[in-house]
Amino acid sequence: AFKIRGAANFLFSIPAADRARGVVAYSSGNHAQAVAIAARLAGVPATLVMPSDAPRSKLEATLAQGARVITYDRMRESREQIGRRIAAESGATLVPPFDHPWIIAGQGTCALEFLEQPMPVAETAALRGLPEEVRERIAADESLLSEGDALALAAPPRACGIFNVKLMKCGGLTEALRMVHTARACGLQVMLGCYSDSSLAITAAAHLSPLVDHLDLDSHLNLLDDPFAGAELADGRVLPNELPGLGVRRREDTA
Repeated sequence: AFKIRGAANFLFSIPAADRARGVVAYSSGNHAQAVAIAARLAGVPATLVMPSDAPRSKLEATLAQGARVITYDRMRESREQIGRRIAAESGATLVPPFDHPWIIAGQGTCALEFLEQPMPVAETAALRGLPEEVRERIAADESLLSEGDALALAAPPRACGIFNVKLMKCGGLTEALRMVHTARACGLQVMLGCYSDSSLAITAAAHLSPLVDHLDLDSHLNLLDDPFAGAELADGRVLPNELPGLGVRRREDTA
């Protein structure tokens, strides 16, 4: 979420006359997708400089937004030099990935929404000593493995205001659903998170998305060779498909 906020804030801060000439950015994937989405929403052309070995899913997602992608050899070429050259030749505005006040200001709007568990599991009890307005913005993570943990964390004075539920941590959909129901019964928000999960776990979690407040289901985009195909990422949303069951199939082009 913070990537698209930074990119969108940058694009809409560019003077209209300059913005009309388009934007260019360099990225291995996340910033590229964010710029592509923001450019489509702003109605301006976007050129993204991405490494030739970037995850295919990120390349495809960027192209799906209507952006032009130029690949380069990260071992032999400089993406910064390529980006600056394209900007100079086309008159497009270069959108840096992080080191610009407009990017920082946009990304920083996420900072006050929630804080992932700031203390180790052994010190979970210390969270209850924090002011209530702070605890309400804390998302329990490492301390949340089961419905029992959820009940303990939610017991007054509750240690957090958000549950970060991860299928690979709690064991599957059944336990995750119990944790979601516990959160709702206790008035907590719920976030669905992930580790380095493939599309198999991401698609399974996506089926619970209507029941939660926040989604962080993008780890499959970081895999060079995701062995599965399932839910799709479109306009920042994770969308299940129409296939039966979980909607997952084995990719034929992977070992």
